[in-house]
Amino acid sequence: AFGGIDPDFSTSSGSVTGPHDGPDIIPLNVANATNLSSFNIVVNYDASRLTAAQADVALGDLIPESAQANWSITVNDSTPGVLKLNFSADSDHAISGAGEFGNITFHPTPTATTATTPVDLSGPDKVNANTFTYNDGTILIDADGPALPSESFNYTPPVPGQMSVDFGFGENVGPSISNGDLHLTNLNTNTVVNGTDISVVYGPGNTAFFSFPNFNHGILPDGYYQATINSGDVTDHLNNPMTANASFQFFFLDGDADHDSFINIQDFNILASNFGQSGATYQQGDFNFDGVVNLLDLNVIATKYGEHLLPPSAGPIAASASSVGVMGTVPVGASPSANAAATPANSSTSLFSTSPISLGGDKKDGSTLSQDVLGS
Repeated sequence: AFGGIDPDFSTSSGSVTGPHDGPDIIPLNVANATNLSSFNIVVNYDASRLTAAQADVALGDLIPESAQANWSITVNDSTPGVLKLNFSADSDHAISGAGEFGNITFHPTPTATTATTPVDLSGPDKVNANTFTYNDGTILIDADGPALPSESFNYTPPVPGQMSVDFGFGENVGPSISNGDLHLTNLNTNTVVNGTDISVVYGPGNTAFFSFPNFNHGILPDGYYQATINSGDVTDHLNNPMTANASFQFFFLDGDADHDSFINIQDFNILASNFGQSGATYQQGDFNFDGVVNLLDLNVIATKYGEHLLPPSAGPIAASASSVGVMGTVPVGASPSANAAATPANSSTSLFSTSPISLGGDKKDGSTLSQDVLGS
Protein backbone atom coordinates (compact mmCIF):
# COMPACT_ATOMS: atom_id res chain seq x y z
CA ALA A 1 0.00 0.00 0.00
CA PHE A 2 1.13 3.48 -0.82
CA GLY A 3 -0.02 5.24 2.32
CA GLY A 4 -0.66 8.83 3.21
CA ILE A 5 -0.23 10.67 6.49
CA ASP A 6 -2.50 8.91 8.98
CA PRO A 7 -5.49 8.24 6.72
CA ASP A 8 -8.80 8.28 8.59
CA PHE A 9 -11.59 6.09 7.24
CA SER A 10 -15.21 6.66 8.23
CA THR A 11 -18.81 6.16 7.28
CA SER A 12 -21.95 8.14 8.14
CA SER A 13 -24.58 7.95 10.87
CA GLY A 14 -28.23 8.87 10.85
CA SER A 15 -29.26 7.36 7.55
CA VAL A 16 -32.79 5.91 7.64
CA THR A 17 -34.41 3.05 5.77
CA GLY A 18 -36.95 0.32 6.41
CA PRO A 19 -38.20 -3.06 5.21
CA HIS A 20 -40.78 -1.43 2.91
CA ASP A 21 -38.41 1.23 1.61
CA GLY A 22 -35.79 1.12 -1.10
CA PRO A 23 -32.05 0.57 -0.62
CA ASP A 24 -29.91 2.94 1.40
CA ILE A 25 -26.54 4.14 0.07
CA ILE A 26 -23.98 5.01 2.71
CA PRO A 27 -20.60 6.61 1.94
CA LEU A 28 -17.13 5.33 2.71
CA ASN A 29 -15.01 8.39 3.43
CA VAL A 30 -11.35 9.10 3.93
CA ALA A 31 -9.55 12.12 5.37
CA ASN A 32 -5.84 13.01 5.39
CA ALA A 33 -5.13 10.86 2.35
CA THR A 34 -1.86 11.41 0.53
CA ASN A 35 -1.14 9.35 -2.57
CA LEU A 36 -3.34 6.54 -1.32
CA SER A 37 -3.60 3.84 -3.96
CA SER A 38 -4.30 0.56 -2.18
CA PHE A 39 -6.07 -0.28 1.07
CA ASN A 40 -8.26 -2.88 2.71
CA ILE A 41 -11.50 -2.20 4.57
CA VAL A 42 -13.70 -4.67 6.48
CA VAL A 43 -17.34 -3.68 6.92
CA ASN A 44 -19.42 -5.44 9.56
CA TYR A 45 -23.22 -5.04 9.73
CA ASP A 46 -26.31 -6.80 11.11
CA ALA A 47 -27.32 -9.39 8.52
CA SER A 48 -30.75 -9.81 10.12
CA ARG A 49 -31.60 -6.24 9.18
CA LEU A 50 -29.38 -5.47 6.17
CA THR A 51 -27.94 -7.22 3.14
CA ALA A 52 -25.16 -6.19 0.76
CA ALA A 53 -23.13 -7.99 -1.90
CA GLN A 54 -20.34 -7.39 -4.38
CA ALA A 55 -22.60 -5.55 -6.81
CA ASP A 56 -23.54 -3.09 -4.07
CA VAL A 57 -20.02 -1.64 -3.67
CA ALA A 58 -18.98 1.24 -5.91
CA LEU A 59 -16.33 3.94 -6.22
CA GLY A 60 -17.03 7.40 -4.85
CA ASP A 61 -16.54 10.90 -6.23
CA LEU A 62 -13.13 11.42 -4.58
CA ILE A 63 -11.84 9.30 -7.44
CA PRO A 64 -12.34 11.34 -10.65
CA GLU A 65 -14.53 9.71 -13.24
CA SER A 66 -11.64 9.82 -15.69
CA ALA A 67 -9.53 7.77 -13.27
CA GLN A 68 -12.11 5.24 -12.12
CA ALA A 69 -11.22 2.81 -14.88
CA ASN A 70 -7.79 2.53 -13.27
CA TRP A 71 -9.22 1.48 -9.92
CA SER A 72 -10.48 -1.97 -9.01
CA ILE A 73 -12.60 -3.23 -6.13
CA THR A 74 -12.32 -6.77 -4.85
CA VAL A 75 -15.21 -7.86 -2.61
CA ASN A 76 -15.44 -10.96 -0.43
CA ASP A 77 -19.08 -11.29 0.66
CA SER A 78 -19.06 -14.98 1.58
CA THR A 79 -19.90 -14.34 5.23
CA PRO A 80 -23.31 -12.77 5.98
CA GLY A 81 -22.86 -9.48 7.75
CA VAL A 82 -19.24 -9.01 6.59
CA LEU A 83 -17.81 -7.33 3.50
CA LYS A 84 -14.06 -7.57 2.97
CA LEU A 85 -13.05 -4.87 0.50
CA ASN A 86 -9.82 -4.11 -1.33
CA PHE A 87 -9.50 -0.86 -3.30
CA SER A 88 -6.42 -0.58 -5.50
CA ALA A 89 -4.96 1.41 -8.37
CA ASP A 90 -1.53 2.13 -9.83
CA SER A 91 0.44 4.91 -8.21
CA ASP A 92 -0.32 7.32 -11.04
CA HIS A 93 -3.97 7.39 -9.99
CA ALA A 94 -3.60 7.55 -6.21
CA ILE A 95 -5.99 9.73 -4.23
CA SER A 96 -5.20 12.57 -1.85
CA GLY A 97 -7.25 14.81 0.37
CA ALA A 98 -10.66 14.03 1.82
CA GLY A 99 -13.94 12.78 0.46
CA GLU A 100 -15.98 9.76 -0.51
CA PHE A 101 -13.77 7.09 -2.02
CA GLY A 102 -16.55 4.50 -2.20
CA ASN A 103 -20.08 3.62 -1.13
CA ILE A 104 -22.17 0.62 -0.24
CA THR A 105 -25.83 0.08 -1.08
CA PHE A 106 -27.54 -1.67 1.82
CA HIS A 107 -30.91 -3.35 1.40
CA PRO A 108 -33.21 -3.71 4.42
CA THR A 109 -34.40 -7.27 4.97
CA PRO A 110 -38.16 -7.93 4.80
CA THR A 111 -38.16 -8.98 8.46
CA ALA A 112 -36.06 -6.10 9.77
CA THR A 113 -37.34 -4.60 13.00
CA THR A 114 -36.92 -1.06 14.22
CA ALA A 115 -33.42 -0.44 15.55
CA THR A 116 -30.32 1.68 15.16
CA THR A 117 -27.95 -0.82 13.62
CA PRO A 118 -24.17 -0.28 13.49
CA VAL A 119 -21.98 -0.29 10.42
CA ASP A 120 -18.46 -0.98 11.70
CA LEU A 121 -15.27 -0.31 9.77
CA SER A 122 -11.97 -2.00 10.47
CA GLY A 123 -8.67 -2.78 8.77
CA PRO A 124 -4.93 -2.78 9.32
CA ASP A 125 -3.65 -0.42 11.99
CA LYS A 126 -0.48 0.49 10.12
CA VAL A 127 0.72 0.45 6.57
CA ASN A 128 4.29 1.59 5.80
CA ALA A 129 4.52 3.41 9.14
CA ASN A 130 1.26 5.21 8.50
CA THR A 131 -1.45 4.76 11.14
CA PHE A 132 -4.91 4.00 9.80
CA THR A 133 -7.95 4.92 11.90
CA TYR A 134 -11.55 3.83 11.41
CA ASN A 135 -14.77 5.52 12.53
CA ASP A 136 -18.01 3.55 12.57
CA GLY A 137 -21.48 4.64 11.53
CA THR A 138 -25.09 3.65 11.96
CA ILE A 139 -28.26 3.12 9.96
CA LEU A 140 -31.68 3.60 11.51
CA ILE A 141 -34.09 0.84 10.56
CA ASP A 142 -37.66 2.11 10.83
CA ALA A 143 -40.10 -0.77 10.52
CA ASP A 144 -42.96 0.87 12.43
CA GLY A 145 -45.91 2.09 10.44
CA PRO A 146 -48.17 4.97 11.42
CA ALA A 147 -50.10 4.33 14.62
CA LEU A 148 -53.88 4.22 14.55
CA PRO A 149 -55.19 7.75 14.10
CA SER A 150 -57.70 9.69 16.12
CA GLU A 151 -61.14 9.60 14.51
CA SER A 152 -64.07 11.99 14.53
CA PHE A 153 -67.20 12.99 12.65
CA ASN A 154 -67.37 16.76 12.39
CA TYR A 155 -70.95 17.84 11.71
CA THR A 156 -70.36 21.33 13.17
CA PRO A 157 -67.58 22.84 11.05
CA PRO A 158 -66.71 26.53 11.25
CA VAL A 159 -68.70 28.75 8.91
CA PRO A 160 -68.42 28.39 6.00
CA GLY A 161 -67.70 24.69 5.90
CA GLN A 162 -68.95 21.20 5.26
CA MET A 163 -69.34 18.16 7.44
CA SER A 164 -66.35 15.86 7.38
CA VAL A 165 -64.97 12.57 8.62
CA ASP A 166 -61.56 13.28 10.11
CA PHE A 167 -58.54 11.10 10.84
CA GLY A 168 -55.63 12.63 12.77
CA PHE A 169 -52.28 10.87 12.31
CA GLY A 170 -49.18 11.00 14.49
CA GLU A 171 -46.84 11.52 11.56
CA ASN A 172 -46.94 12.83 8.01
CA VAL A 173 -48.81 10.38 5.78
CA GLY A 174 -50.11 13.04 3.42
CA PRO A 175 -48.47 11.74 0.21
CA SER A 176 -50.26 8.40 0.62
CA ILE A 177 -53.76 9.78 1.34
CA SER A 178 -56.43 9.86 -1.37
CA ASN A 179 -60.20 10.17 -1.47
CA GLY A 180 -60.58 6.46 -2.17
CA ASP A 181 -58.90 5.55 1.12
CA LEU A 182 -62.12 6.22 3.05
CA HIS A 183 -64.56 3.32 2.89
CA LEU A 184 -67.89 4.66 4.12
CA THR A 185 -71.10 2.62 4.44
CA ASN A 186 -74.55 3.68 5.60
CA LEU A 187 -75.42 0.74 7.85
CA ASN A 188 -79.15 1.50 7.90
CA THR A 189 -79.49 1.30 4.13
CA ASN A 190 -76.40 -0.84 3.39
CA THR A 191 -75.32 1.86 0.92
CA VAL A 192 -71.65 2.44 0.16
CA VAL A 193 -70.60 6.03 -0.46
CA ASN A 194 -68.72 6.08 -3.74
CA GLY A 195 -65.13 7.27 -3.56
CA THR A 196 -65.84 9.74 -6.37
CA ASP A 197 -68.30 11.46 -4.04
CA ILE A 198 -65.60 11.98 -1.43
CA SER A 199 -63.02 14.75 -1.31
CA VAL A 200 -60.00 14.82 0.98
CA VAL A 201 -57.80 17.63 2.25
CA TYR A 202 -54.68 16.86 4.25
CA GLY A 203 -54.22 19.72 6.64
CA PRO A 204 -52.69 20.95 9.88
CA GLY A 205 -51.84 18.45 12.57
CA ASN A 206 -51.45 15.64 10.01
CA THR A 207 -55.23 15.37 9.77
CA ALA A 208 -57.11 14.05 6.74
CA PHE A 209 -60.47 15.79 6.30
CA PHE A 210 -62.87 13.75 4.14
CA SER A 211 -65.90 15.71 2.91
CA PHE A 212 -68.79 14.97 0.54
CA PRO A 213 -69.16 17.75 -2.03
CA ASN A 214 -71.35 15.78 -4.44
CA PHE A 215 -74.16 15.51 -1.88
CA ASN A 216 -76.61 18.38 -1.53
CA HIS A 217 -74.85 21.01 0.63
CA GLY A 218 -72.24 18.32 1.36
CA ILE A 219 -74.68 16.62 3.75
CA LEU A 220 -74.67 12.83 4.16
CA PRO A 221 -78.06 11.06 4.18
CA ASP A 222 -79.43 10.12 7.59
CA GLY A 223 -78.05 6.93 9.06
CA TYR A 224 -75.46 5.14 11.13
CA TYR A 225 -72.16 4.89 9.27
CA GLN A 226 -69.08 2.73 9.37
CA ALA A 227 -65.94 4.63 8.33
CA THR A 228 -62.82 2.59 7.61
CA ILE A 229 -59.32 3.22 6.28
CA ASN A 230 -57.48 -0.02 5.52
CA SER A 231 -53.97 -0.35 6.93
CA GLY A 232 -52.29 -0.86 3.57
CA ASP A 233 -53.78 2.34 2.13
CA VAL A 234 -51.84 4.66 4.43
CA THR A 235 -48.04 4.64 4.67
CA ASP A 236 -45.32 6.80 6.13
CA HIS A 237 -42.39 8.24 4.19
CA LEU A 238 -40.65 4.85 4.30
CA ASN A 239 -43.74 3.07 2.94
CA ASN A 240 -44.44 1.38 6.27
CA PRO A 241 -48.18 0.66 6.36
CA MET A 242 -50.49 1.67 9.19
CA THR A 243 -50.38 -0.82 12.06
CA ALA A 244 -54.04 -1.88 11.64
CA ASN A 245 -57.27 -0.81 9.99
CA ALA A 246 -58.69 2.44 11.36
CA SER A 247 -62.46 2.14 11.76
CA PHE A 248 -65.24 3.78 13.75
CA GLN A 249 -69.00 4.35 13.64
CA PHE A 250 -70.99 7.54 13.80
CA PHE A 251 -74.52 8.68 13.06
CA PHE A 252 -76.17 11.67 11.44
CA LEU A 253 -79.81 12.78 11.51
CA ASP A 254 -80.41 16.06 9.74
CA GLY A 255 -82.32 18.44 11.99
CA ASP A 256 -80.94 16.85 15.16
CA ALA A 257 -79.20 19.95 16.50
CA ASP A 258 -78.21 18.42 19.83
CA HIS A 259 -77.11 15.16 18.21
CA ASP A 260 -79.11 12.83 20.47
CA SER A 261 -80.68 10.88 17.54
CA PHE A 262 -84.12 12.44 18.16
CA ILE A 263 -85.76 15.34 16.34
CA ASN A 264 -87.92 16.95 19.00
CA ILE A 265 -88.73 20.13 20.86
CA GLN A 266 -85.15 20.55 22.06
CA ASP A 267 -83.98 20.86 18.46
CA PHE A 268 -86.80 23.25 17.66
CA ASN A 269 -85.91 25.42 20.64
CA ILE A 270 -82.29 25.59 19.48
CA LEU A 271 -83.40 26.68 16.03
CA ALA A 272 -85.90 29.18 17.45
CA SER A 273 -83.32 30.81 19.71
CA ASN A 274 -80.99 31.38 16.75
CA PHE A 275 -83.57 32.11 14.06
CA GLY A 276 -82.40 34.82 11.69
CA GLN A 277 -78.80 34.61 12.82
CA SER A 278 -75.97 34.53 10.28
CA GLY A 279 -72.63 32.85 10.85
CA ALA A 280 -74.48 30.01 12.60
CA THR A 281 -73.35 26.40 12.85
CA TYR A 282 -75.29 23.17 12.63
CA GLN A 283 -75.56 22.99 16.42
CA GLN A 284 -77.26 26.39 16.30
CA GLY A 285 -79.89 25.25 13.81
CA ASP A 286 -78.20 25.76 10.44
CA PHE A 287 -79.18 22.39 9.02
CA ASN A 288 -78.20 23.10 5.41
CA PHE A 289 -74.75 24.52 6.20
CA ASP A 290 -75.38 27.86 4.47
CA GLY A 291 -74.44 29.86 7.57
CA VAL A 292 -77.95 31.25 8.18
CA VAL A 293 -80.76 29.92 10.39
CA ASN A 294 -83.97 30.52 8.43
CA LEU A 295 -87.14 28.91 7.08
CA LEU A 296 -85.13 26.40 5.08
CA ASP A 297 -83.82 25.01 8.35
CA LEU A 298 -87.26 25.17 9.97
CA ASN A 299 -88.62 23.05 7.12
CA VAL A 300 -86.08 20.33 7.95
CA ILE A 301 -87.49 20.02 11.46
CA ALA A 302 -91.10 20.40 10.31
CA THR A 303 -90.86 17.49 7.88
CA LYS A 304 -88.97 15.19 10.27
CA TYR A 305 -90.31 16.10 13.69
CA GLY A 306 -90.61 13.06 15.95
CA GLU A 307 -88.08 10.91 14.13
CA HIS A 308 -85.67 8.79 16.11
CA LEU A 309 -82.65 7.31 14.33
CA LEU A 310 -82.02 3.78 15.57
CA PRO A 311 -78.83 1.78 15.08
CA PRO A 312 -79.24 -0.81 12.31
CA SER A 313 -79.35 -3.67 14.83
CA ALA A 314 -82.41 -2.14 16.49
CA GLY A 315 -84.78 -2.62 13.58
CA PRO A 316 -85.22 -2.98 9.82
CA ILE A 317 -84.09 -0.50 7.23
CA ALA A 318 -85.22 3.08 7.84
CA ALA A 319 -88.90 3.82 7.41
CA SER A 320 -89.88 5.85 4.39
CA ALA A 321 -90.90 9.46 4.82
CA SER A 322 -94.49 8.57 4.03
CA SER A 323 -94.62 6.16 6.97
CA VAL A 324 -93.15 8.64 9.41
CA GLY A 325 -95.34 11.64 8.81
CA VAL A 326 -94.83 15.26 9.77
CA MET A 327 -96.20 14.84 13.29
CA GLY A 328 -95.15 11.22 13.72
CA THR A 329 -93.00 9.85 16.50
CA VAL A 330 -91.98 6.72 14.59
CA PRO A 331 -88.23 6.01 14.95
CA VAL A 332 -86.23 5.99 11.75
CA GLY A 333 -85.14 2.41 11.30
CA ALA A 334 -88.31 0.81 12.75
CA SER A 335 -91.82 0.07 11.55
CA PRO A 336 -94.70 2.30 12.76
CA SER A 337 -96.68 -0.54 14.32
CA ALA A 338 -93.78 -1.89 16.33
CA ASN A 339 -92.80 1.47 17.74
CA ALA A 340 -96.08 3.32 18.21
CA ALA A 341 -95.18 3.96 21.83
CA ALA A 342 -91.60 4.97 21.13
CA THR A 343 -92.18 8.67 21.64
CA PRO A 344 -89.02 10.74 22.20
CA ALA A 345 -88.56 12.33 25.60
CA ASN A 346 -90.31 15.66 25.99
CA SER A 347 -92.00 15.29 22.59
CA SER A 348 -95.47 15.67 24.05
CA THR A 349 -95.12 19.39 23.38
CA SER A 350 -96.31 19.94 19.84
CA LEU A 351 -94.10 21.77 17.40
CA PHE A 352 -97.09 23.17 15.63
CA SER A 353 -99.36 25.87 16.97
CA THR A 354 -102.32 27.85 15.77
CA SER A 355 -101.04 30.89 17.67
CA PRO A 356 -97.99 32.89 16.63
CA ILE A 357 -94.62 31.44 17.63
CA SER A 358 -91.76 33.87 18.14
CA LEU A 359 -88.64 32.47 16.57
CA GLY A 360 -86.35 34.84 18.42
CA GLY A 361 -84.74 36.53 15.43
CA ASP A 362 -85.13 39.78 13.56
CA LYS A 363 -86.05 40.32 9.97
CA LYS A 364 -83.70 42.28 7.81
CA ASP A 365 -86.01 45.27 8.15
CA GLY A 366 -85.56 45.19 11.94
CA SER A 367 -89.01 43.88 12.88
CA THR A 368 -89.49 40.79 15.02
CA LEU A 369 -90.14 37.58 13.05
CA SER A 370 -93.28 35.91 14.40
CA GLN A 371 -95.49 33.56 12.41
CA ASP A 372 -97.77 30.55 12.45
CA VAL A 373 -95.71 27.51 11.61
CA LEU A 374 -98.75 25.77 10.15
CA GLY A 375 -101.47 28.33 10.75
CA SER A 376 -105.01 27.51 11.74
